[in-house]
Amino acid sequence: MSQSERRKYPRLSINVEVEYTLLKRASLQLKSAQSKNISAGGICIILLEKLEVGTPLEFKFSLPGYDRIIKCEGRIAWLQEFLIGENNSISGYNAGVEFSNISEEDRNKINEYVAGKVL
Repeated sequence: MSQSERRKYPRLSINVEVEYTLLKRASLQLKSAQSKNISAGGICIILLEKLEVGTPLEFKFSLPGYDRIIKCEGRIAWLQEFLIGENNSISGYNAGVEFSNISEEDRNKINEYVAGKVL
């Protein structure tokens, strides 16, 4: 069974800025990433730092046309390295983040947004 067949929610390619902090670090430094895709169950973001699977994050982002900022928590479910830059000298990471603490209103809004764009 492919990964897309196992997904609980439909997924949509989207590029929005995501601000995040690592919850287990002493300093809660705000960092920035770009999303690749989103569903009501999670979001894939592009990182320039390697994080461990299971790392808890707090993050916020907004959907185009949605006037409210979505704030939630999640954990890194998977990480995939890729190379960028001159001579492929810099590592980047696609990180799948599973939502662990998100309001039902925000989860429903994401689901409606994705469903409206996928149809």
